[in-house]
Amino acid sequence: MDELETGSTYDVVADVYADHFKGTEAEQPLELAMIEHFAALLPRPRLVLDAGCGAGRMMPHLAAYGCEVQGVDLPVGMIRRAQRDHPGFVTTVGSLTKLKYRDSSFDGVFSWYSTIHSPDEDLELMVGEFRRVLRPGGYLLLAFQCGDERREVVKDFATEASTSRCTADSRLPD
Repeated sequence: MDELETGSTYDVVADVYADHFKGTEAEQPLELAMIEHFAALLPRPRLVLDAGCGAGRMMPHLAAYGCEVQGVDLPVGMIRRAQRDHPGFVTTVGSLTKLKYRDSSFDGVFSWYSTIHSPDEDLELMVGEFRRVLRPGGYLLLAFQCGDERREVVKDFATEASTSRCTADSRLPD
């Protein structure tokens, strides 16, 4: 699924998604510990880009660890919900393959399961953009799924996404 198709799919389900995933309830204890450790590694002022922020559910969690968070994501509906649900954070519509930030702008880039629907050819561009906007010595926390099968993730959003397809791809080396 290309970037625009993924964005339009999440536009369709933005409100249902945001209502279902309000905070960190879906995260495992190990994931929450990784986030806490990531924040602790960052130098002050701990400027963090939430790359693929969706409806913004992880921004308050990062802020609780002293991070100053900004979010970016392509789906307009998700950014609309982020702005409504988390008005204390700056969030903008934008592509992860062409971030509209200056070089070396952030102490950390946080990409929490934001690349899972991206085609392989976009991953190198995204990671290159994450590196470009990181300050020297900055940190990237990139979460993704792995496995050896493709699975449908639409069933929870079937009513709203009846004309859209949303899949999680597993990419393992041969």
